[in-house]
Amino acid sequence: MKRYVIGADIGGTHTKVALLDLGGRILYKTEFSTKSKKSDHLPDAVALEVLNILKKRNIQKKDVLGLGSGLPGLVDFKKGLVFSLTNIPHWK
Repeated sequence: MKRYVIGADIGGTHTKVALLDLGGRILYKTEFSTKSKKSDHLPDAVALEVLNILKKRNIQKKDVLGLGSGLPGLVDFKKGLVFSLTNIPHWK
């Protein structure tokens, strides 16, 4: 059984989402304009991209071990809180 991880880089201009194998090799990647989404809809947009990737690659959700994300701002990763994103207005 193959296992995968997802990476999401949420930037001020573009958001990139990638499917990787456990060796860190990128198997599929996509991106969309961050500015084309309202800031409060960004998590939903990332989730939709993830689901689209899994569908295109015929991968079951149970085969994805986790998702990591990079954010341009102050984050308390222990508590799972985003305080402020410097390049994405109104996301606190």
